[in-house]
This record gives sequence, structure tokens and C-alpha cells, in this order.
Amino acid sequence: LPPPPRAPPRALSLSLSLSLSLSLPSLSSRPALSSRLRTHSPTTRPLAHSVAFGHGLIHAQVPDVKPEDSTSGPMLEEDAADRDAREYAAKQAKREAELARRNAAVRRDLPRPSTVDASLGQARETDTAAGVADGLVRAEMVMLLNHDAAKYPVKKAGAKKDKKRKRKATDLEEIADGQLGAAREAVAAELKLLMTDNGEVPEEKFAEVWGETEGEFAYLPDRNAYGPLSTASASERMGSLQHEFEALREHMAAHAQRAAKLEGKLRVKTAGYEGRSDQLRNSVVAAHGFREEKKLELTCFKLLADTEEIALPQRTADLYDLAKLEQERNMELQKEYSTLIKQRDYLYGLLNNAAADTNGAN
Repeated sequence: LPPPPRAPPRALSLSLSLSLSLSLPSLSSRPALSSRLRTHSPTTRPLAHSVAFGHGLIHAQVPDVKPEDSTSGPMLEEDAADRDAREYAAKQAKREAELARRNAAVRRDLPRPSTVDASLGQARETDTAAGVADGLVRAEMVMLLNHDAAKYPVKKAGAKKDKKRKRKATDLEEIADGQLGAAREAVAAELKLLMTDNGEVPEEKFAEVWGETEGEFAYLPDRNAYGPLSTASASERMGSLQHEFEALREHMAAHAQRAAKLEGKLRVKTAGYEGRSDQLRNSVVAAHGFREEKKLELTCFKLLADTEEIALPQRTADLYDLAKLEQERNMELQKEYSTLIKQRDYLYGLLNNAAADTNGAN
């Protein structure tokens, strides 16, 4: 038999007893805790621990606590800026998807008719399959033009919005993107086949043929429709030219009024700039005139300086000779003056002697 366990020292046994009594509550003193431990969930089932003190054992049941899962906590609220950016990106993607499904003329903002004649949707021939197909294509074309004209009206310059006259667009059957893609592929394949059979048409040749074809057709007011000029009578051609002239004159008058309004607005906005420009232009003109005047004066003074520089040596020599002559003349005059002074003194001596002789005789 193994030897009995040695009893711990009394001081150590007392300290362990106190610590256990404070940290591990007794099951008998707290029946609620005991019942909770018995009915604990499997994730935190109780685990029995035994501690020996002296000659007895103290049993304590400590539950196993499962570490908290970071994902099970409360979700953080999304930042307002991130939410706005996400919603804006979703709206932009939806808008781009809707724009991609529109007609190419609407997407590129090309000229479109505001009203469509219903007779254009009628088939030219109904006896053949090609004629029936042509009628279906024409009806679809008229329906699409009317829908685009009502839902996406053409914006005219200077026209005011009129909500009362806004037409209601008819609801079109929504076609799936896959079907649209298949239709585009079919059209591309048909175009490729035609180009293979007839060859690729150069742009110059196409422009030439288009110009000739367009020149053969004109609007005939008597028929109230477009038609070839080759089958039109002289009066119909004259009416077509008059109609075209009136249309061009109205177009020119409308643009002239618009240009006059724009000029008035531009004049109001640029009146101050025009006044300042006039002042600066006048000051520039005055400064240019002053500059030209001073430039002329500078040229004259430079010419005078060059002339004086050339004549200066001769003038200096002339003045030197004149000074030499004056010096010689002064010397001669000084000599003459000295001679005259001597003669004067001699005459004064003679007079004095004669006066003294006369006084002695008396």
C-alpha cells in the first residue's frame, strides 16, 4: 500500500481553507447555485475538483466556460458615408443599365421626330413573307418612335416646359438582356453576310450615293409627303422649293431672334468689360503716341550729337588759333601801352622842369 499523504503544514492548510472559502462558495450554503450547476448547458457542464486538507476532502464544482465567439457579439452599425456611397453606386449602376437599354438616338441625344405619321407603320406589300416582315419592322419602328417621343421628348432651345401637353408613353414589353444580345448578334451576322456578298462599301462611295439619293427626294406639299423629284410635276417642284424657302426663312428668323436675345444678354454682362477695354485701348494709343514722339526727339538729338562730335575738333582748333592771336595782340598792346606810359612820364618831366625854371626866374 502506498504511504498516506503527508498533511500540509498548519499555516498552509489554514490559508488554503480561507482562500477556498472565499473563492469557491459551498454548495450547501447556496442551493440556487447547486441547481444551476446541475442544470447547466452542455457547453458549460460542471467539472468536479477535489482539494485535500488534512484528513478530509473538499469537493467543489467549477463550470467550464466556453470562450466568447467574436462573431456572436452585436453587429457594428454601418458608417453613414459608406452607406451613402454604396446606395449612390447602386443607383448609378441601375441608371447606367436603364440607359443602356434605351434607343441609340436617345442615348446619343440625336435629332428625333416629335410626331410620327402612323402610315409609316403600314407594310408596302402583304403578298410575300418579306413584305409581312417589312410591315412588322415598320410597326415596331413607329411604336418605338412614339414611345421615345412621349417618354423622352426632344428638348428644344428656348422652349418652356408644358406639363399639360405632356403625352403619356405606352408601356413596351420588356425584353430580356439575353434576347437583346441575340438580336444584336443576328443583325451583326446579317450585316457581315451582306458585306461578304457585296463587299465593304467605302465611306466616300457611301457619302456619294447617299447625297445622290437624298437629292432625288424632297417634300412635296401637294402630296403632303416626301417623294422622288423625277416623278413630280413642275408645279409640285415649285411648291417644294417654296416650302423649303419658307422653312429656311422661318429657321433664319428664329435663329436671328435668338441671336438678338443672346447679344442683348451678352451686352448686359460685358458692358463693364467693354468700357474698361475702351479705356485701356485709349491709354495704350496715347502711350504709343507719346512713345513715338519721344522716339523722334531721341533720333534728332542723336543726329545733333553725332554732328557736334564731328565738328568739335575743328571748332577746338579754331578757338585755339583765335586765342593765340588774341594773346599775341595783347602782348603787342602791352608793349605799346608801356611805350606810351614812358612818353607820358617824359612829357610830364619836361613840363615840371619848365615850370620850375619859370618860377625861379620870377
